[in-house]
Amino acid sequence: CVSTSVRVGANLGYRMILVEDACDCFDQPDGEGGVISARDIHRAHVATLRAEFAEVLSTAKLVEALQRPAAA
Repeated sequence: CVSTSVRVGANLGYRMILVEDACDCFDQPDGEGGVISARDIHRAHVATLRAEFAEVLSTAKLVEALQRPAAA
């Protein structure tokens, strides 16, 4: 859901910010009897979204940015 929302928003011209530690993934079967860890899936999604669709921040960095005084 997060990945789709970020991609669509970017394609519609919105500036997208992904707060990487505020979303998560699930382990997924790899189709060959193994499992791809949620951590690996999360890292891959974040890397893909960062490369083309969004600015990626941590929660702490976003809060810090929101607390700065607005530029005049």
